[in-house]
Amino acid sequence: MTLPIGRGGRRQERRVDPALLAGQLVLNLGLAAVFSLLAELQNESGFADWGLGLITGSAFLTSLVTQLSLARFADRGHARRLLVVGLVVGALSMIWFAFGTTLWQLVVARALYGAAAGLFGPASRRIAVSARPDKTGEVLGLLGSAAVAGFLVGPPAAAGLFEAFGVEAAFVIPALAMLVCLPFVARLAEPAPHPLSATSVGAVGRLIRQRGVIAAVLAGGSFFLAFGIYDSLWARFMDDQGASTVFIGLSFTAYAFPALCLGAWGGRISDRFGAWPSTLLAVAATVPFIFAYGFIGDIWLLAGLGVVQSAVDVIGTPGSQAALAERTPPEDLAAGQGLGGAFGTLCAAIAGFASGPLYGAGGQELAFPIGAGFMAAVALAAWLIGRTAPVIVRPGGTGAPGGTGTGEAYSTTTA
Repeated sequence: MTLPIGRGGRRQERRVDPALLAGQLVLNLGLAAVFSLLAELQNESGFADWGLGLITGSAFLTSLVTQLSLARFADRGHARRLLVVGLVVGALSMIWFAFGTTLWQLVVARALYGAAAGLFGPASRRIAVSARPDKTGEVLGLLGSAAVAGFLVGPPAAAGLFEAFGVEAAFVIPALAMLVCLPFVARLAEPAPHPLSATSVGAVGRLIRQRGVIAAVLAGGSFFLAFGIYDSLWARFMDDQGASTVFIGLSFTAYAFPALCLGAWGGRISDRFGAWPSTLLAVAATVPFIFAYGFIGDIWLLAGLGVVQSAVDVIGTPGSQAALAERTPPEDLAAGQGLGGAFGTLCAAIAGFASGPLYGAGGQELAFPIGAGFMAAVALAAWLIGRTAPVIVRPGGTGAPGGTGTGEAYSTTTA
């Protein structure tokens, strides 16, 4: 997509359509609003600590099923439709959260939100990468920046709305923001489907037989283990350290701020030095942070470490998605992203379900080090499998998915 010719007669290229970025932002705004208020929801509803894991894990599981079953339709000319349905389902979920009073209602509302994310994520990456196949890491980094922008705005907004107007406003207003985005997202340009995608069957089964795909999926999943722990425990963990609701919201904001500013930069690092090595180095740098959270009680130090960890995540998250795109045939681009997202949500679901009981049994000293150990183990498996995996090279960009939908030939090279 291009913009009008600017000063000096040079045409300015738009990396990602603003409507796509806005949709990603508001979805993550709702996500952050939910889990920044989990401690308050627990206090009001009175459910046990294991309920935290149930609420968190339900979203990850529905996201997994949605991505595995529906992401492939974004390769077949239905990416825009998936985006629209995802926003509608997300808005309904937030409204249910606003008026839910029991654990099962909160679980169902969160499950709906997981489905919304599963619909929106792979389709948005299909549209963005197809438009700029030569800038795979950068456009994925921009989408990541939009996601963390919502993550940045959501916690303090939710905390402020909760303090001023109550829990209903903290969820209804994000739902309205999603509905406002609908007409703009509905007008996004639909990428032309790849000729082979219309007749392609068994995309997931075909992808899981490729070593390069499995390695990239595992690498991305290692990050989601950390996200699942963070999602499930951070609000309760900080509350137990004496942090106020406002401070908890600000700690989420501090964590997200570097990713907001550096997302495109992180993607460019991936494009310049290689998605695969960038991802592995980012995982290796993240594991010590997760481990350290188990032995620190100062809320200011915890928030500060979160900021540093975020600066590492802006390289690893788009890097793992770009690495997966490099190893996926062009007719299965969205299906590959859906597979990666599904495995990631499975990892996050496992971490979310397990973190609550672990935290209840042994506190931070047990939950965070175990999470760090599992993250390291999954990343090691990814490295071992992916050391000599082939990378798909296309005319649209080195190791990047072609976005023309013309069915151009592609070849492979060793990573």
